[in-house]
Parts: sequence; C-alpha cells; structure tokens
Amino acid sequence: MTTMFVQLRRVVYLLVLLQCVCVAYAVGGPADPEEKEEVNCTDEKVLKDLKDLADYSSDHYKKLIEQAGHSLGAAEKCLQTWRYDVSVCNESITRIGDVVNTTVHFLYGVRKFKKLEVKSLKKEQSSWVGLLSRVVGVELPDPQPIECGDPRIKEFMDNISNKVGEFNASVEKVAELVKNARSSRYICTPYRQGLEFERGKWKDAGVDWFLDIAKKNSSVVCMDNATREGVATVVTEYNKIVTALDDISNASAGTQVCRLNAGVDWGEDFGRLLGDLRTECQDTPGQKSLPEVKKGVVQEKNLREYLKSDTTSTTSSRSGTTETSGKAEYIKDFDERTEKAKQRKIEEDRRRDAEEEARKREEAKRVADERARKEEEAKRVADERARKEEEAKRVADERARKEEEAKRNAEEKARKEEEAKRAAEMAAREEEAKREKKTRKKDGSSSPALAHSSLILLVLFVLGCTLVC
Repeated sequence: MTTMFVQLRRVVYLLVLLQCVCVAYAVGGPADPEEKEEVNCTDEKVLKDLKDLADYSSDHYKKLIEQAGHSLGAAEKCLQTWRYDVSVCNESITRIGDVVNTTVHFLYGVRKFKKLEVKSLKKEQSSWVGLLSRVVGVELPDPQPIECGDPRIKEFMDNISNKVGEFNASVEKVAELVKNARSSRYICTPYRQGLEFERGKWKDAGVDWFLDIAKKNSSVVCMDNATREGVATVVTEYNKIVTALDDISNASAGTQVCRLNAGVDWGEDFGRLLGDLRTECQDTPGQKSLPEVKKGVVQEKNLREYLKSDTTSTTSSRSGTTETSGKAEYIKDFDERTEKAKQRKIEEDRRRDAEEEARKREEAKRVADERARKEEEAKRVADERARKEEEAKRVADERARKEEEAKRNAEEKARKEEEAKRAAEMAAREEEAKREKKTRKKDGSSSPALAHSSLILLVLFVLGCTLVC
C-alpha cells in the first residue's frame, strides 16, 4: 500500500510540473509571427527617426550620391569590357575542356566495355578527373560502357580532324584572350580604389545606421511618400557601389581562373588520349592518321611593366605609318573590345528580352491551359453531379413504382381473398340448405314448425349476405 501511495505522489508531482511548464510557455512563449507590432506614428522616437531619414536623404546623402556618380559611371563602363573579356576567355577554355571531356568519355567507356582490370580503370579515372577538374563547370560522371562499333564512336573518328582543328584554334586563341582579360584587370583595377574610397565616405556618414533605421517597421509604416522616395534613392545608389565592387571582385576571380586553365598543356594530354582511343578502336572505320595536336603553353607577357611604361611611337620606313607600343597599344585594344562588349550586351539584352517574352507567353499559355483544365474539370464534376442526381431520381422513381405496385398487388390479393371467403361461405350455406332439404324430404314432415324453420334460415341467409356486402 505504501508503495502505491509513493507512486501516486510521483505522478501528482509530474502533473504539477507539466502544468507549470504549460503556463510558463503560454505566458512567455514566442509571439505569433503573423501578429505585427502595432505602430504609433506619433511616438516621439518614431518621429525622430522619420526626421533623420528625411534630413539625411534630402541633404546629407544627396552630396555623396552626386560625388559617387562619376566613379560609378566610369567603373561600370570599364567593367562591361572586363566582363566581356573574362566571359570570352572562359568560354574558350570550356570548349577545350569539352573536346577533352568527350575523348575521355569514349576512351573510358570503350575500356570499360572490354572489361579491363578494375584497378587500372580506377587509376586512369582518377587521372582524368584531375585533368578535367582544372576547368570550372566541367565534370566527369562515370561513363557507361560503349563499344567501338557504336555510331557515336564512328562519328567521332570520322571527325577527328575537325575536333583537333577546333582544339588547336581554341588553344591558339586562349593566350590572346588571357592577355585581354589581364589587361582589362590592370586598366579597371584603379576604379576599385575609387569606389572603395566612395564607400568609405558613405560608411563615415553613417549609412549603416541610416539603413537600420529605414528597415524598422515603424519607419516603413509611418514614412510619407517624399521621405520614402528619398530613402529609396539612397539605398539604390549605395547598393550600386557595393554591387560594382562585387563585380570587380568576380571579374578578377574569373580572370585568374582563365589564366590558370590556360597555363595547362592541354595538347599533350589531348594527343595522348586520342592516340589511346585510336589504338583501342583501330578496327573502327575512320581517319587512321591523327592530325597534329598543338602542344605547349604560350608564355605570358609581363603586362604590369607594359602598362606602367610610357607610350613609344615609331614610324615605319616602308609604309610611313606610326606604330604605337606600350600602354597606349593596350588602351587602343581595350577600346576596340569595348565596342564588341557593347554589341554583345545588346545581343544578350535582345536575347534575354526574347526569352522573357517567350517565358511570358509560355506562362500565359500555362495559365490558360490550367484555367481550361479547371473549367473542364468543373464541367465534368457538374455533369457527374447531374448524372448522379438523375440516377438517384430514377432509383427513387423506380422504388416508388415498385412500392405502388406492391401495394396494388397486396390490395388485389386481399380483395381476391375476401371474394374467395364470401364464395366459400355462400357455398357452405347452399350445402347446408341442401342437407336440410334432403332431411325434410326423408322425414316427410310438413309441420308448421319446419316451414317456419326454413323461413328463418332464408331470413338469416339474406341478413348474412347483407352484412357481408
């Protein structure tokens, strides 16, 4: 008994503790995220925040916006060309990687089909992964087995000359593309310093404090339209500075990636892979002799010294034209690429607009199809509902008809039973009358009592028929 009371006491303690926890959570628990704080726009602190936002956006930061405008415009113009150079350079590296990647897939797939030693395959695969990992975005998934007679292998063998030609052209071009990207980096890097100086002035002017106040719920709710427009302008212009600095960092990283990838002797690896594939599939129709693969890496120039040196001009004795070297030469090339960058941006914008228009049309078509599908579904549901209602009505009518027929049959049966009963009673009475008549004939009695008995029977018969009817 004592043990039971101890256990009950423990249970009571646990229940009390649970109740305390529930009460504490209900009182001090997290607030409903959907419940917004009620804002008092006449509060003294809120009014001070609104005044600071209005004053700083209309006066203090207005000067900083004007000062940063020139640096932003020049930096964006330079960045447009730099981004173009980085994009073209890495596209060329990717084309080189794609050719090598295709060769690796076919060679590894053929060897896997022939079921060579797993150990050697793993070793070769590790080597190829290391080779292709130099190209950003190029991966080497595990190729599936493929035989030399596969149409894809035959097509590749027939077009080896074209593949090698594309490879050699990309390798020859990539050195020049790396030089362009590097020269753009040297030309555009000074703009980073200017933008960082501008951002420093914004920081000193308390832009972080300004942005924190602008993000407050009370500020968002209570700002008038004029203050809201001024704050939006400040935020937009400051974000332009931050974005431009990020773009410079990304362009610098892209330049370094292209530079490192271009420093690889792709030709040596590619030539070896092609030779191995040719050996594995020597019976496959196609070009027997392999074209020469361009090998070696073009040594980089010390652009820093070129771009720091003064411009020199020499006049050719033959043509009489003036040749420019040094920094001016790179500036001239940079300006020419600027026009290409502008044209490419126009084409990209046009393509982007076309894609956006196509996306909108596709979205509109999807919405229309979805609306039509829903309407069709609603019609189907309505038709199904009407069919079920019609079916239910038919079943109800059939049930009522059967009930009516059953009732009519029951009444008909009762009527026939009643008629049969009356006929049986009448037959019984007639039979009784015949028996009495026979009895009277046998007795030969014509007493008045017997005559009266027959009369009484007749009266009773008539009364009985009357009651029955």
